[in-house]
Order: sequence, then structure tokens, then C-alpha cells
Amino acid sequence: MAKKKKKFRLRAGYVILAFLLLVCILGGVYLSQETRIKTIAEEKASLQNELDKLKVEEERLERTLEYMGTNDYLLQYAREKLGYVYSNDLKFVD
Repeated sequence: MAKKKKKFRLRAGYVILAFLLLVCILGGVYLSQETRIKTIAEEKASLQNELDKLKVEEERLERTLEYMGTNDYLLQYAREKLGYVYSNDLKFVD
């Protein structure tokens, strides 16, 4: 009796099954990447909004710092915090 060698044959069903499995895997990867991209885009928008707010705050603080170097600020501070009055001013005491 002669033994027959089994040839490996690709059947159409296995090829279709492999193709469907590949499509499912690639589809899952694609969807997870799309979700990740959307999450990153939302985070970027949030950080950009925060950056814009911080830039506005920085400008405000720079203007305040510039104002604090003027004589007008020194006079205002002396009058409000230290009770400074000019000689012709009326000072009311509680």
C-alpha cells in the first residue's frame, strides 16, 4: 500500500474566513485610532483655550506692572494704603 501524501490546499472557505478576520482586525484598529485622534483633538482645543486665557492674564499683569512703576500709582498707593494727604486736602478721621 502506497501512502498518499496530503497536499495542502487552500480552500475558498478558509481564504474568505482569513479575509474577514483581517477586515475585522483592521476595522477595530481603525476605529480605535479614530477615537484616539478625536480625544487628542479635544485635548488640544482645551489646552489652546487655556493658553489663550493665560496670555490675556499675562498681558493684564504686564500692564499692571508697568502702571506700578509710574508716579500715579505711587501717589494712589500712598493715599489709599498709607493715608497720605496733601497739605490743602481735608482728612476725615473716624
